[in-house]
Amino acid sequence: MSPHHHSESARLARLSVITVLVVLVLLAAGLATGVKAAWQGHIVKADGVTRVENPAEPMKPPRTVHLEELWRIGGDSDDENEFFGVLVQLLVDGAGNVYLLDQMLNEVKVFSPDGEYLRTLGREGEGPGEFRTPADMVFLPGDRLAVLQRMPGRIVLLTLAGEPAGEHPLPVREGGGPIGIMNGRGAGRHIHIVYGFDRFDGSLYDHTRGIGRLADDGSIAVVYAENQRGFDFAQPVIEEKIWDGFESRWDVGPDGHVIVGETRDDYAVTVWSPAGGKLHVATRAYEARKRSGGEQEEMEAIYEPFIRAVPNAVPEIEDHDAPIAAVYARAAGAFLVLDSRGFRENPEGSLGCFDVFDAAGRYVQRVTLMGQGRPLRDGYVFRGNRLYVMTDFLDAAMNAAGGARDEATSEEAEPMSVICYRLDGSF
Repeated sequence: MSPHHHSESARLARLSVITVLVVLVLLAAGLATGVKAAWQGHIVKADGVTRVENPAEPMKPPRTVHLEELWRIGGDSDDENEFFGVLVQLLVDGAGNVYLLDQMLNEVKVFSPDGEYLRTLGREGEGPGEFRTPADMVFLPGDRLAVLQRMPGRIVLLTLAGEPAGEHPLPVREGGGPIGIMNGRGAGRHIHIVYGFDRFDGSLYDHTRGIGRLADDGSIAVVYAENQRGFDFAQPVIEEKIWDGFESRWDVGPDGHVIVGETRDDYAVTVWSPAGGKLHVATRAYEARKRSGGEQEEMEAIYEPFIRAVPNAVPEIEDHDAPIAAVYARAAGAFLVLDSRGFRENPEGSLGCFDVFDAAGRYVQRVTLMGQGRPLRDGYVFRGNRLYVMTDFLDAAMNAAGGARDEATSEEAEPMSVICYRLDGSF
């Protein structure tokens, strides 16, 4: 055998050993970090619906992210431009300016990307550019802002400089009667709303609530979810399992994907395409979380304003949390879920634990976000690479509705503030 042949054999042997070592190192790294090789769920198609059935555990190991605070405004600030009543929505325009809709003050305050006050839009009233008890707002093409008034429903248009720009029409009910707007979302040229209207038949009260996308003429072009709920005024029972509806578990992504947690007691999120077609229903194996006695009392306090509005009403509060507390749309159909354990059992000093799903509906990872925030009482808004926290959102809203004070302190709610955090690009 030639010396060259011996040399080549030795070289190949060394390469083989190196290759094996590299594979072993990679395998060891994977085992050490707990990375799963592949998604462990199932895709089931039935009755024209694709269900993405996820296991209880995600593909990747859990992760903790320490958020970087960029700025905060409001709270105990002496600046009158940073006084907030009840903030119900936060939007960010293409330049990074932040728009804050105040339901109590009936105005929109605008701040720079660095949290500096710029101007105030709108005012209380019924005339052009005016509104009362706004529920939400969305951006529209042509540098316009649409403010959604709750009841009677109106969509008031303003320029981003604050000039009146008319109104957007609303659906007309068969047989007449007002339509209310609970909240809304925008994407491109479309307005999506949660609408509601009432019917009475003797002592029976029936309420229809739905999520739909409005056409330019005000009609509902697409209905994503709709149901009826109600009670008998003769023996009114306010059931949490009925009134805890999808209107608090939906969102629209920047590219128009609509996501909805339709049912209270299921960990299931339905995803629609921007054109309105149902893409899939993403589920996750999940065991319902039982509430403590104190947690049930807390929920009764939240329902108190509703109970007081109905003479002789009796509350019926569930002994377990809804699996899904909130959903947050991200780009291209991906989304986050804040589940009951993510907001009840989150580590101290965190904003909660979030389940991350990709655009295919697969459960990717569980992420804990560290920073100041209380997921049950504060409002969270994810916008691009920013997370905004509207503090004391629930307390301020309950006080505005004449609800209970903070039971822990027996004091009025703290003044609302807004905290801006930087997000990394991984979720």
